[in-house]
Amino acid sequence: MSQLIKITKEWSPKSWKNFPIRQQPNWPDKKLNKILSELSKFPVLVPIHEIISLKNQFKNVANNNAFILIAGDCAETFSDFKNDLIAKKLQIIFQMSLILGYELEKPIIKIARLAGQFAKPRSSKQETQDNITLPSYKGDAVNGLKFNKTSRTPDPERLLKAYS
Repeated sequence: MSQLIKITKEWSPKSWKNFPIRQQPNWPDKKLNKILSELSKFPVLVPIHEIISLKNQFKNVANNNAFILIAGDCAETFSDFKNDLIAKKLQIIFQMSLILGYELEKPIIKIARLAGQFAKPRSSKQETQDNITLPSYKGDAVNGLKFNKTSRTPDPERLLKAYS
């Protein structure tokens, strides 16, 4: 608990850089540095004012004056991420929040978990099939699902697609 308090008090937009990276893919360094430089020029995905607003809404949850609904996918691929599918998922989340809000008689804080699984940790760095060992699939932002060397090689270009 004290570590959580310490992290919260010492939070800054770049504080995450102080933590060890335990699931880093074996990226080709030169290409990764180029892509990271490009990504650093893009707008943030979640503006700081939205983070602060959400933290303030959590206070209502802590005081039992609101309820959190987190919904979305647990595993997504780029091919699954299409406008109509996103609209349907958001519609379902909105419908669930209406039902919960009516029953609970509380505001519902809706958190849509979309695109959250374009990169994912794995318990093993490698996967073996038919006596062939390749890097584990770490999500479309890192490598491909197909079990072959080309697909399973981490590709920093995928980070640009994930951002988009």
